[in-house]
Amino acid sequence: MDEPASLDSVRLKQGRLMGRPPLGPGEVGEIWTSSAKNAKGLYRAQATYVDTQGVQRVCRVERPRKGDARAALAARLEKLLKGVDQAPAQTTVERAVWDWLNSRPSRDVDIRRGISPQTRGGYAEVIHRAVVPELGHISLEELTARHIQDALTRMVRDGTRYTEARHALTILRQSLRYAELGGLIRGNPARACDAPEKRRVKPRALSDEELQSVRAAAHAWQHGGVASGMPRSEHLADVLGVMLGLGVRIGEALALRWSDVDLEQGLVHVRGTLVEQRAYRDDQGRHVEGRFFRQEWRKSGREAPELVVEAPDFVMEILGRRRLHSPRLNPIDAVFVTRNGTWVRPAAVRTHFRKAKEAAGLEVELDWAVPHKLRATALTEVSRAVGLEEAARLGGHSSHRVTERHYIDPGVPEPVRQGAILQKLYERPAAEVR
Repeated sequence: MDEPASLDSVRLKQGRLMGRPPLGPGEVGEIWTSSAKNAKGLYRAQATYVDTQGVQRVCRVERPRKGDARAALAARLEKLLKGVDQAPAQTTVERAVWDWLNSRPSRDVDIRRGISPQTRGGYAEVIHRAVVPELGHISLEELTARHIQDALTRMVRDGTRYTEARHALTILRQSLRYAELGGLIRGNPARACDAPEKRRVKPRALSDEELQSVRAAAHAWQHGGVASGMPRSEHLADVLGVMLGLGVRIGEALALRWSDVDLEQGLVHVRGTLVEQRAYRDDQGRHVEGRFFRQEWRKSGREAPELVVEAPDFVMEILGRRRLHSPRLNPIDAVFVTRNGTWVRPAAVRTHFRKAKEAAGLEVELDWAVPHKLRATALTEVSRAVGLEEAARLGGHSSHRVTERHYIDPGVPEPVRQGAILQKLYERPAAEVR
């Protein structure tokens, strides 16, 4: 195997004098390396070069160590000048987005730049469904901001796919940034684009009557015998109760272990969540199996502080009863465990909840009421009682603005009580009115 190229070897192999403009085809200008790390904790090495078609370009590389950045830059320049790397005219958007995704390490390897398996799978699906059909055939040399903006507009033309369009723009911004650092494109046209936005729907919590209807439907369905084709869950009503009483997400409720519960103190430690990673196709179209597992941190992130919640009495009653009747087959120490001793899937609870609403005749009246609305209901109640900051802390949000925007039901606005004042203005004699 050949040894990694050095910057000197790049200079010598091309037989040029550095720093003497103008550069000719296949020549590299002066090498520059940053003296300090950037905001991402990386050193940057970059150099100007002229490709085989006589176009001047910039190649940039970022690495955690300065020496690694220079070595990586040298290796990249050598490939570019030998024609191993594709030129912008030959590199399509499809190749660029896959090169970027394949370059991203796992979060276990790099906590800053890494991505989780479920994020990788989600990005892959958006690339297949949206980015490649709309823009995949266009070369980086031809790509413009208008191409990207028009593609985003087409995605939402039928009034849907807003989330997919937003994710597509995120992928394009990052992948074109990666191509820009590699000298394959001048500038990043995706930076000039905006994701289409739909009219924001105000958060909605369950009213007292709706909440009672949902709880009654879940209890009636759970204890109503065996449904056709599917055994009825013995967990539904209890899972909904825990979500409501702790204000947690469905994956966090189902990820609770008995080691997370302090029955004596009435405290629950919310430490993890269940992840359902869907199967996806990679850049070669190969099937990548999905995974279902317990993640050792909440959705808020690995660095987020542990959440300790004072549980209300009804939640402690649920947990105490479940502890008393906990099945012997429970190798994972789960509060909610299947008959086979495995974690209960969030998708199964959502299916059971939908069937419970249908059985109770609530599928039309409360079609919007999904299990996650119990979290919104809990956070709204906490916000009204003790303030938005405490609701945000319970929700595990870094900013109370996230809580307010996505979870807090604004309710019926208070009337502006100025009627008496303006009535006096109306009745005032003309001479007194100014």
